[in-house]
Amino acid sequence: MDFSFILFFIVLAIVGVVLSIYFERQRTKKLEAIAADLNLEFYKNGHGQVMGLVHDFQLFSRGRNRRVRNLIQGQVEEAFVAIFDYLYTTGSGKNSHTHSQTVILLRSDRLQMPKFSLYPENLFHKMGDFLGYHDIDFTSYPEFSSRYLLRGEDEASIRKAFHSEAIAFYEDSRGLCTEASDSRLIFYRASAKVPLEEMHSFLSVGMKVLRLFAKF
Repeated sequence: MDFSFILFFIVLAIVGVVLSIYFERQRTKKLEAIAADLNLEFYKNGHGQVMGLVHDFQLFSRGRNRRVRNLIQGQVEEAFVAIFDYLYTTGSGKNSHTHSQTVILLRSDRLQMPKFSLYPENLFHKMGDFLGYHDIDFTSYPEFSSRYLLRGEDEASIRKAFHSEAIAFYEDSRGLCTEASDSRLIFYRASAKVPLEEMHSFLSVGMKVLRLFAKF
């Protein structure tokens, strides 16, 4: 094989790594400025308090090398809010993959949630339902039920929590993953970081979700 051809791809890989590091540093710098603008705390490498609050959610039991980056946290209205980039790795060797998404955590005494998980439904989920993994569906809301996989042990309480306004929100907000338990709730888009220019609106959506489920 032509050595120049190999060298080209080596240089290309190095450039890719350098650019990735550069853009991540820029993201960190700009998120720190956003935190200051919101009068909230910022931790470049996360904070143990947050992992302690979310460790029992399914998202944080996946893969390995789990870590929090670019944590913005503090009190917003009547809730403790944390927004952060969360990364974990699955697979190994050439098949390893690092998943990265921006997560928002809401904790409030106004939330008294049954434990549930909500994910966009795919073919594998439908096969799982066929094999006996229960998906909570709403016959009055077929669109919601066809788009999302909703699971949890206390079905009666979960159905009560997902009132018509909450269901309408998720029908209009495709792709959101949500988990909740007691006074805590998280949501995110799988393997998707929130762009910097959307961070303020992401927080606004979080507060809207809080108000929706606080009605439970």
